[in-house]
Amino acid sequence: MVIHSDVPHTGEFKCSNDLLTYIHTIIERTLLNNMWGLLTDTPCYEKNGWMEATHVTCWTAMDSFDVSRFYGNWFWDIEDSQAESGQLPVISPDNGLFGLKRNAPEWSSAFILMPWYLYQYYGDKSVLEDHYAAMKRYIDFLAARKSPIYSSMYGDWNSPGYSSPPEGSQFTATAFIYKDATVMAQIAKLLGHDDDAERFQAFAERIKTALNDKFLDRETGIYHGDKVNVKGRQTLDAIPLGFSIVPVQLRPKTVASLVANVHGADDHLNTGELGLEQLLRCLPKTATWTSPTKSPRSGRSRAGATGSRTAPPPFTPAGNSAADPATTLCTARSAIGFMVIWPG
Repeated sequence: MVIHSDVPHTGEFKCSNDLLTYIHTIIERTLLNNMWGLLTDTPCYEKNGWMEATHVTCWTAMDSFDVSRFYGNWFWDIEDSQAESGQLPVISPDNGLFGLKRNAPEWSSAFILMPWYLYQYYGDKSVLEDHYAAMKRYIDFLAARKSPIYSSMYGDWNSPGYSSPPEGSQFTATAFIYKDATVMAQIAKLLGHDDDAERFQAFAERIKTALNDKFLDRETGIYHGDKVNVKGRQTLDAIPLGFSIVPVQLRPKTVASLVANVHGADDHLNTGELGLEQLLRCLPKTATWTSPTKSPRSGRSRAGATGSRTAPPPFTPAGNSAADPATTLCTARSAIGFMVIWPG
């Protein structure tokens, strides 16, 4: 017997490649295994509503299931967990152990990005109207900070071979706050809050300027991590490209760096969960990209060889949660490709 939240099955994927069809099937089963009123990180370990794992898999879930009510209910859990200051947790519902006690803007971004994703997918702006005040409190909380460079306890989680992201966390934290601010400016404009829209966009521009000043080599178009000597990481190129942070005149150089980094890794991925989503958005749009990207493990070696019907543990060997499905979901998506996951 399979038990999960009642989410109607609204989409399907089949193709002439049995492996890709098989991967899509285990993605759907893994999502359903974790749908228990909220999307848990694993049905057999922590069973927490980690917010980053939910937003990086959101488009995948929407392509297969009607999750408008499922996620819509979870947004109220997030709002209930919000601090009076406007701060958001990393887990919702807040279990009291992590939640508001840990700072990770890339995780809290779920409360800004996912309502926007649902509006884009389903066309119902009531989800934005319902939570606008709480979303605004969060952006105001971020904007009240004097420094435009932020930090995070997690960063690009589950990078292959690392127990913590080699890029550091300031880069991804600051980039996601920029993304949040730009999305909030769009939401405010849509809902007729023009003054808020201008203020949010001004905040976003301040963040983008600071991020490029700190992390971008304007001669080469290459981004470095928290430490200047950390370069050549796919995440450092993919996120600023995906979020339109790169100055227009430098985009060709940053794209070239990203393509070179992927080829330099034998056409394998070396991103964590945050960088992978943007990598999939960027590569198919580059005229220089001609070869498929390999996942860190061959298609059936980890699941098919053992008869698994759901996604296996993540490929990271170094100390991360051994049952977190988010990375394996993203990894499986990379094998299917950009057009399957993000329509258009």
